[in-house]
Amino acid sequence: MAATTAGTLNVELIRLPTSAGAEKTLIRLFRKDAAVIRKHRQMKRNRPSLQTWRRGGNYWHHQMKTQPGVKVAVGEKFTIPATVDVLRDIEGVKQFLKISGK
Repeated sequence: MAATTAGTLNVELIRLPTSAGAEKTLIRLFRKDAAVIRKHRQMKRNRPSLQTWRRGGNYWHHQMKTQPGVKVAVGEKFTIPATVDVLRDIEGVKQFLKISGK
């Protein structure tokens, strides 16, 4: 890949991943898109707050986690920054992606 760490990459998913590890890597990459980051912050802000209850003399706490907010489906397009960690991750899943730089 001839991309450098100077700009952004347009990434399109052209094939579904064949392993769970590849899917996790794609989700990690796609979560770096600015629109996904904004959506995740909104979901985090609007989730139910911390729940606390007492049971057996002890306090128990529970807070719901937010979902990734990313759908791994053929044709999904994302714009992600071209950083060293992103380029390293893309090398592992490049057979599932169509990549173009800005």
